[in-house]
Amino acid sequence: VYDDFRDREWPPTMLFASSREMLLSDSLNLNQRLKEADHDSEANIFDGLGHCWPNVFHSPEAAEMRRQFIRFMVEKGVLDR
Repeated sequence: VYDDFRDREWPPTMLFASSREMLLSDSLNLNQRLKEADHDSEANIFDGLGHCWPNVFHSPEAAEMRRQFIRFMVEKGVLDR
């Protein structure tokens, strides 16, 4: 969160957090720092979930997170579909 990420390579980054996430501010700050350093970064905030919500694997939100992540990685050429 406190790095400036400049003058180095960094992979495309997709961050997920929740509006009730204890690390929401850190996730948003990290996304902003990566963007300021001209890195490809995207933050997706889901509403009203707690910390570690993606671990509830069969929840609709976790399924949507996985769909977004796969789409992002395919778009960035990191993953073939």
